[in-house]
Amino acid sequence: MPLLTNINMSKKTLVQDHLRIYLDGELHNQGNYPSQHFRPGQKIKGVASYSPSTEVKVHTMTIIFKATLYNEIVESGQANYGSVRTGHQSLFRYEKTILQGPHKVSPKPHEWPFEFELPERIKVPFVAELQLVPPTWNVISAAKVLYSLKLCVNPHRNTNSMQIERDINVWPFQHTELPVPEPETTLLMDAAAESQRMIPITRRRSSTLSLTQQLSRRRSSTISVPDPLQLAICMPTSLGAWQKFDIKLLCHNSTTSAETAPSLTLQTCELALKAQVSFTTNTTTTTSEDPKPPSIPIAKFKLLGKGLEIPTSATPVTVKRDMTLLDMTRSQPTLLVPNFSIGAFKLCYVLETTITLENPQTKNVVERKAEIPLRILPGGLEEHRGEEDHDAPPGFHEVISPPGYEDEDGVLWQGMVRQSPAYTLTA
Repeated sequence: MPLLTNINMSKKTLVQDHLRIYLDGELHNQGNYPSQHFRPGQKIKGVASYSPSTEVKVHTMTIIFKATLYNEIVESGQANYGSVRTGHQSLFRYEKTILQGPHKVSPKPHEWPFEFELPERIKVPFVAELQLVPPTWNVISAAKVLYSLKLCVNPHRNTNSMQIERDINVWPFQHTELPVPEPETTLLMDAAAESQRMIPITRRRSSTLSLTQQLSRRRSSTISVPDPLQLAICMPTSLGAWQKFDIKLLCHNSTTSAETAPSLTLQTCELALKAQVSFTTNTTTTTSEDPKPPSIPIAKFKLLGKGLEIPTSATPVTVKRDMTLLDMTRSQPTLLVPNFSIGAFKLCYVLETTITLENPQTKNVVERKAEIPLRILPGGLEEHRGEEDHDAPPGFHEVISPPGYEDEDGVLWQGMVRQSPAYTLTA
């Protein structure tokens, strides 16, 4: 059987001693390499190294530069009909032969230079216009965009065959100045009422209704009493990943006057950043009845401020000042790539907000939730940097963590299947 090995270049293995892929500027005796990020139109240069332990007969050596969209998302709007478009879609694939044999390769280091150009636009199926290349995105298992270099020895042969693959990080966004984020006010809903509203209604072909369905219809036809307590959150919904913004809460009780309304105390304020990925070839406009794309958690952020007094007179109260989206991921910008789409694939974000308040007199606790559509822009305001980090994604800047920063999970996500947020932070 041929020896086929797909390894991480940062890990030491036996095959790594034989096959290596070096990019320009890397030292060959260095064990771990910092991540480099490439822009569209940039040349990717390096050398392919092969150091067999014994003499080996090599028929062909090739190096491949490829980009792949891995997708396991049900096509939007087609879930009820079983139409699932999943699998691996090749965005591009360039292959070069660096050694054409047969040749006997002696047991010593051998190197072959290579060069590829990262394209700016690519052709994807069923789309007339050329598409901008997307960024590397490897955050959730359901959908990924990966770029890589693959070095192959004797591909498609049964003897002396091996390969090694190295990830390439792509960041197509240029640094641009953005306007100051404008805050928007979003009304939060009662958590229990919202969960009942989101229960999907299934249509039955039979005209006969069960007793449970009849009772359900009677209950739904009952006139509901408006909730006198209204809670809203005020924050920007379109901004760069490292732009600073404030978070404010507004609470209003319509049954009491400003003089007699008791203030509530803040118990918890949690923000859950979620990726919303969709795949659809339908060009018609979506409606409110269409199923929402799945939302996968990326990061969870807990704000300090328990016991903060929240008046019920609609007076804005600042809960957090000078926050950035980057704070939610402990300054890991690659988790927050700007919104993008390519072909039928689309990446958006939502910010799930959960707030609990307590009435200090009755000790009653109310919980309010909202899912706020969030657009991450590909730019931001310049910030002071102590020293340049050449390995950081282009356009991003280091953000110093505020005092008291804690990672409650203690570790980053492990493996590719991620069922919980990458980070749970408190600030």
